[in-house]
Amino acid sequence: MASLTIPLPITHPKPQNPKPLITRIKKPPFIRSSLTKNIEPLHDDGYMTSKGIKEYRDAVTESLRFNEGPPRWFCPVDCGPPIEGSPILLFLPGVDGIGMGLFMHHKALGRNSNIWNYFATTFRSYNNIQSDRRTEIWMIFEVRSMHVPFSDRTSFEGLLNFVEDMVKIEHSRCQDKPIYLLGHCFGGCLALSVAARNPNIDLIVLLTNPATSFDRSWLQLLLKTLRSSFCQMNFAFPSVLSLSIDGPLKLALENIDELTLQILDKFSTNFVSPLILLSYLVDNISNETISWKLKLLSLAADQANSHLHAIKAEVLVLSSCMASFLPNRDEGERLRKLLPKCKVYYFENRGHNILMENGVHLCSIIKGAGLYRHTKHHAYVTDFPPMTTTELAAADKMTKAVYLATSPVMFSTTEDGEIVRGLSGVPNDGPILIIGNHMLMGLDMMPLVLEFIREKRVALRSMAHPILFMNRRECSSEGHDFFDFVKLSGAVPATNRNLYRLLSEKSCVLLYPGGPHEALHQKVLFDYDDLMSNLFIRQMINQSNHGSESRDQELLFPCIRPKIPGRFYYLFGKPISLEGKMEVLKDKERAKEVYLNIKSEVESMISFLLKKREEDDYRSIFRRMQHEAAYGAASSSQMPTFDP
Repeated sequence: MASLTIPLPITHPKPQNPKPLITRIKKPPFIRSSLTKNIEPLHDDGYMTSKGIKEYRDAVTESLRFNEGPPRWFCPVDCGPPIEGSPILLFLPGVDGIGMGLFMHHKALGRNSNIWNYFATTFRSYNNIQSDRRTEIWMIFEVRSMHVPFSDRTSFEGLLNFVEDMVKIEHSRCQDKPIYLLGHCFGGCLALSVAARNPNIDLIVLLTNPATSFDRSWLQLLLKTLRSSFCQMNFAFPSVLSLSIDGPLKLALENIDELTLQILDKFSTNFVSPLILLSYLVDNISNETISWKLKLLSLAADQANSHLHAIKAEVLVLSSCMASFLPNRDEGERLRKLLPKCKVYYFENRGHNILMENGVHLCSIIKGAGLYRHTKHHAYVTDFPPMTTTELAAADKMTKAVYLATSPVMFSTTEDGEIVRGLSGVPNDGPILIIGNHMLMGLDMMPLVLEFIREKRVALRSMAHPILFMNRRECSSEGHDFFDFVKLSGAVPATNRNLYRLLSEKSCVLLYPGGPHEALHQKVLFDYDDLMSNLFIRQMINQSNHGSESRDQELLFPCIRPKIPGRFYYLFGKPISLEGKMEVLKDKERAKEVYLNIKSEVESMISFLLKKREEDDYRSIFRRMQHEAAYGAASSSQMPTFDP
């Protein structure tokens, strides 16, 4: 692949007079108006640092100090103080009501690793803060969790009004922002009921194993048993309160009194919630409370199911297929059919309390589903928090086969014309337009985007085919697939308007003028012309490409001819600066001259790579496999190649 980097001039729009905002805390001078524009790529989202039973025990202990009185909202400490402008996320817990179900996600949802740099220096002079500590403070969400004390006997209608009042207050404060309702189990029923009663408020409903399937759960039998006798209450408590004992944890439950905290910590790395609840609460919860919780759960399920027809909000359901208490897979399918704007992600190897399991990254799931936005409508350009360390690790895992098969090697050209290995010759400051040619199937885009963020800490925003952003109603996702990668890496649908907006935001943009036709290279058993000559196939292709701006973006699904993988070569030419050349926009002859110059440069670089790759002793995949066998797979990122 050969490409040119083109730093572009910036046109400044006329200043406007925005309405003043009411801020809750004083912002430091280095906070800017855009929430996601200046977030540092590869920031620490907290998922790489595992949390275990001790940390959760401490958090639950602290919350139980205030386990009296009516329901209330609290902001988790890990999320940091709220910053004006972030969309609000209200967490509605399961039947336990504690509100710590987002314990594993507080940092990712609320703050980056350096947010405390500001709060730790609040009472110091800003000028005294070292330059390396002037990090952008940002928040993906303003997180609030609901806490319902065990002694509270607020009816379901009362809890519904409690959540609805908060939704209406936040909506009145800023009607342009969406409000996220994240409900687990019982909280999922609560979230659906609120959405049904407020169809005109912009709500995004996130559900994890909602209890709307309670009428088909074996817990119904337990409820009938408990109504007739309280003698089984203590035995039933784990099932009723936590609703999250799955798989091997049942063995631990049978001997819970004999296990020490150290054994629990090793045994429950991914399932901390139910064990902690048992050790702290089983001796303190009355039979009356357990009976009340079950009745509340039954009422919540009935209320939500009877009003599903009124829900207009966007809904994302995370269904755990290994959970034994509720038929989550079937329920996810049912909700997808009943709700007009519902997406379902199935997790084959997860238990009921999915948000308390390591490896489930809620923040990435929301972004990958295309549900993260700041206003009424999703904007691909601005509603983009750059890739985090966890997302990069997931992308590396997903693209491992591509790296092993193609062993990408990248070169760039410095200002003095020297070709060097790596991306040091590519400018750091945008706006930059990178123009290149596709290699087979367009797989070259993935290593390129990852290397930019890994080496230069720059989010390379790709112009991608609109079909990659299609609205998928369901998928099975233990990790991230290619469609998620497209969104997480910051790609946008290839339109003229999106290109203009990206450049206006000083972004680094990747554009393949050849589009999908060039990516396929006609090297298939049946090429574009063959497929389009068939009436039936042509109709399917046209339907799948509905919404594309032009024929040039038509995408087909070809029959691939197997081929031994080659090696990916990337060469970035010397940057062509257009600073001070605004006349190109109005002078067709001048524009044609610039175009021919760019075309000539790209063609010369392609010729250079075609010639130099013959000198590469490691061009063959078999030679590269021998090298990796001798030096380890980690050496593939620095696989030897020709001398530029």
